[in-house]
Amino acid sequence: MESDENWKKIIPYINAENETEQSVLGKAQQYEQSGADELFLYNYTVDSTEQEEFLHIVRKAVKQTELPIIIGCLVKRFEDIKKALYTGAYQVVTPYNKLESLEVLKEGAKRFGKEKIVVELDASNGDRDKMESLPVHELSKTLAENGARMLLIKHLTVTEKTREKIKNAGMPVIIRDSLLRNDMETLLSMENVAGVATDYYEKKDSNCRDWICWIVKCCFVSPTQ
Repeated sequence: MESDENWKKIIPYINAENETEQSVLGKAQQYEQSGADELFLYNYTVDSTEQEEFLHIVRKAVKQTELPIIIGCLVKRFEDIKKALYTGAYQVVTPYNKLESLEVLKEGAKRFGKEKIVVELDASNGDRDKMESLPVHELSKTLAENGARMLLIKHLTVTEKTREKIKNAGMPVIIRDSLLRNDMETLLSMENVAGVATDYYEKKDSNCRDWICWIVKCCFVSPTQ
């Protein structure tokens, strides 16, 4: 059997903004039962009370499921990374366009390890073709120098140019996509894509495990390490 590092991952995500604790935990347990590889929980609120409530929910999700959990939150200072990882989540994702300084990533990586730091890039920003002009390789090099290990890219339009940019990103890429415009097979077949985070299964009867078996059979490609 291939090593875990060679398997592309299907990662359901839950946007915890405006979601109750009961709802988030119920979805997390459902995803676990459906065979998800990991779970991405995020809330990019700037409200400090909501931030603390979100951290509390993630701590509960970690205790109530055996899924590796990725937490997405705003990072303004090292303490934010510390709080996020102290929930028991194994990685923290933060939006690049909300970062005030890259030094906070460097400090977090020094304390917890580069593998813990993921930076989210928005490929749209009001323009679906922004990814074609985004200097992904140069940006990922700068992020790597400051402690990031992986990119999470959302709102991607798949073109030959975007495929090439992702292939040469210089670090593994997770694509966040609702699968309304793109399909899972296309995204997972892209070189250097380590997995896809999606909410596609939230209101579907589809079982994550069924998709995993089909995808591994039809479009397995080892991500660039």
